[in-house]
Amino acid sequence: MEFDFEQPQTFEPAFRGINTFFLVRPPAISQVKKYIYPVLTIAQAAGIERVVFLSLLGAKRMAIVPHAKIEAYIKSLGLAYTFLRASFFMQNLSTTHCQDIRDNNEIFVPAGKGRTSFIDVRDIAAVAVKVMTEPGHENKAYPLTGNSALDYYEVAQIFTNVL
Repeated sequence: MEFDFEQPQTFEPAFRGINTFFLVRPPAISQVKKYIYPVLTIAQAAGIERVVFLSLLGAKRMAIVPHAKIEAYIKSLGLAYTFLRASFFMQNLSTTHCQDIRDNNEIFVPAGKGRTSFIDVRDIAAVAVKVMTEPGHENKAYPLTGNSALDYYEVAQIFTNVL
């Protein structure tokens, strides 16, 4: 089924026959009022009862981030929801930061000594499947993190040792 956040005519057909959907905000979309709100409004009109939204760890405390605005809009519509508030994706190191790591031997992130509990996107997917297929997860938010918090100096040392 075709779906494109910039093509509103694709929204309603994509929602036919389903009652729950998984929403991921594409990183390139920062104008959530323009591109995400209409999706949610049309989803509700098409009979969607619940949204499972891949949000951001800390979104509850950071009203300025797009994820917090989307969470608030979902609640304002009265849709049942499950918010998966994920930490930094481990795969960002092998995608977004890959070129800097490979070509410059550096990870350039303004994090200082801040620690992050990186999470594998496959673990996020496993949780998403569980909350979408089992009852009891309506109107809940789950923080999703990896099992240990590392700063980027530790991450760089791991890369140095392995590579």
